[in-house]
Amino acid sequence: MAAESGKVNQLLKKYGVFIECPYDKVRCVLTGHELKPTVSALEVSETVSLIANEGYALQEYIKSPKFQSAYDVHQILMENPDVFEELNKNLLGCKYTRRVLSRDRQTLLNHLNGKLFLRKKAKG
Repeated sequence: MAAESGKVNQLLKKYGVFIECPYDKVRCVLTGHELKPTVSALEVSETVSLIANEGYALQEYIKSPKFQSAYDVHQILMENPDVFEELNKNLLGCKYTRRVLSRDRQTLLNHLNGKLFLRKKAKG
């Protein structure tokens, strides 16, 4: 049990987007998902784990497309804190180009590598 607790703490520190909740659970700040902090995957059907959010292992959640997408966007925003401002839950605004962008990894990367953005950023 102590070894599993160490692995859980490693995963929580590695990503840094989880906070402790009451009743021995952790909450993902990015998605709002609450789960019990266990590392090993449990033999639970997908529908039960999605409905009850119980027994959904931490590693399985971290591998999920929803978390990966939210974490990728989070990383881009942390690398470029002076570029984007949050307009609402799904939209971001670029401070340089005054464009409204969806909160999507590929959209943000395309914008950061685009000609207009690079030209406006070089101007200052």
